[in-house]
Amino acid sequence: MGEKLTMKNSVKYKFLRVGMALCFVVFTQAITANTLESARGAEAVARQLLTNTTGQFNLYNQSHALLIGNMNYDFWPRLPKIKQELEGVSELLAEQGFQVHSVWDLNADQLRTTLRKFLHDHGAGQENSNNRLLIFYSGHGDTRKGLLGDEGYIIPTDSPQKKLDDIGFLDKALSMNDIVNWSTNVSTRHILFLFDSCFSGSILESYRSANKLPPHIHESIKNPVRQFITAGGANERVPSSSRFTPAFIRALKEQAADYVQDGFVTGTELALYLAQEVPKYTSPSNHPLEGKIGNGANREGDFVFSLRQADVPISSNTVNPIVNNIEIERLKIEQEKLRQDKVEQQEELKTERKEKSRVANLITKYEPKMIFVKGGDYRRSKSKYVSYEDKFVSDVYISQTEVTKGTQTFFSNLYALASADKCLSNCNIAESFSYSSAQTFISRLNEITGKKYRLPTEKEWEFACTARGNTKKFCGGNNLDSVGIYSGNREQQAPHNVALKKPNGLGLYDMTGNMSEIVSNCYKAPSFHNHPNECPDGLGMSKGGNLYNPEGREELGPFGRGNYNDQYSSLQGLRLVLDAE
Repeated sequence: MGEKLTMKNSVKYKFLRVGMALCFVVFTQAITANTLESARGAEAVARQLLTNTTGQFNLYNQSHALLIGNMNYDFWPRLPKIKQELEGVSELLAEQGFQVHSVWDLNADQLRTTLRKFLHDHGAGQENSNNRLLIFYSGHGDTRKGLLGDEGYIIPTDSPQKKLDDIGFLDKALSMNDIVNWSTNVSTRHILFLFDSCFSGSILESYRSANKLPPHIHESIKNPVRQFITAGGANERVPSSSRFTPAFIRALKEQAADYVQDGFVTGTELALYLAQEVPKYTSPSNHPLEGKIGNGANREGDFVFSLRQADVPISSNTVNPIVNNIEIERLKIEQEKLRQDKVEQQEELKTERKEKSRVANLITKYEPKMIFVKGGDYRRSKSKYVSYEDKFVSDVYISQTEVTKGTQTFFSNLYALASADKCLSNCNIAESFSYSSAQTFISRLNEITGKKYRLPTEKEWEFACTARGNTKKFCGGNNLDSVGIYSGNREQQAPHNVALKKPNGLGLYDMTGNMSEIVSNCYKAPSFHNHPNECPDGLGMSKGGNLYNPEGREELGPFGRGNYNDQYSSLQGLRLVLDAE
């Protein structure tokens, strides 16, 4: 048994059944401690009877099954395969002696009314105390965090999704707590709830074991229990087409879950079989979980399915209870091992989530901060420069500063995402790039963030520098000392930290001086390039000037042009843009 089956007193599951989703199935059994009744002759047709060489035994008086299939939702994805799945369950349960009632596409009022009426009609009162009830729900489910933790819900067809309308969700969705409370108000011996949906549950742990009935079956029936079986653990993805239902049918129809070969399948045996079978048909594997809630007598019983027809005698060679108990103890040991394995898996998942959260925080810290620039008509005020035929600039986002050493180190270092923060000093200094190293950095940045950063065009750069065409002598004003770092005010002969001077009208820093900035145009033509080698004389264009330029140099103004080849330059920086969608 390589698959994992776990038992816990308080486990929470969070799921949503649509496409590949996180899901599970919960079986709940509410049992009262009644002794076996004697056979009543004329009522035998309505009962499931077992016979052996010494007499008749009545497992249940009446068996009723309610199958609920919600397929056509107003606000959730449709689940068209449910009807076919439940038809197979209906056929199997009819063979097991159940009177099957199937209902489809219930809204909130219908869902509550149908469930409560079924429980009342077939489970309330002393006359129904020896009945067996089974309720199978298939449809959407969800989980919601409440005051006492996560709470599971099954979803009627008219319920909104909680992320879009939380109040409407609470008004329509049916809480698992309500269903459990309803089940405690009826007198019937065994109730089995099957929820083939995706929602949160809790309550797990584990176990089971007059005339010639096998002793362990006798004890299973007469003693009460509250038992849960789930189709998968928390955070396990399952396909929208149920894999549980076919395994459930095989367990009974093919007698595959009768491990001790006594002609009966208990809830514990069913859980063990599902734990082995369901992972074979899911990728990644789902691992059904089993357990019991409560304490004392409420944990001693077990739901029982008979695999024999009413008129087929049970062999007098009943399974030796001692041998059966040995088998049960072996299975319990295996269950405990699987439970421990599941705990280890959950710890690994917590570690993985923690690491993902850490990396996400670092990405947020180092990703360039972008400023929105509303597009519009743009005409240069300097006639000596080439004019663009297209005078319109589209909406873009442009980085508030030049790319810093911290940002370049984090996104370019192959180990940065798997280790601690790499930038320990000078993190805010403007970083130097060649054209090729800039393109390598942009590719890495886009790979990690999933965005499409690129170089600005000359027209986009100038439009942002002039704060959408509000021309000044420099980017941000007419006083060079207040807006830029140049040869007259530099404090060192290397790039300075970003954002030491005043921003321009859009909040953009250092568009004048400090580092010249690469744009995607050629130096001697208004054309664009994929590499400066494609340009006349092999020269690409840069904008804004640098800290070596004196005040009179034209490159420091909005319309000045610098040039570069693809050689590394310690005074060549990078500002990025994103297209506005």
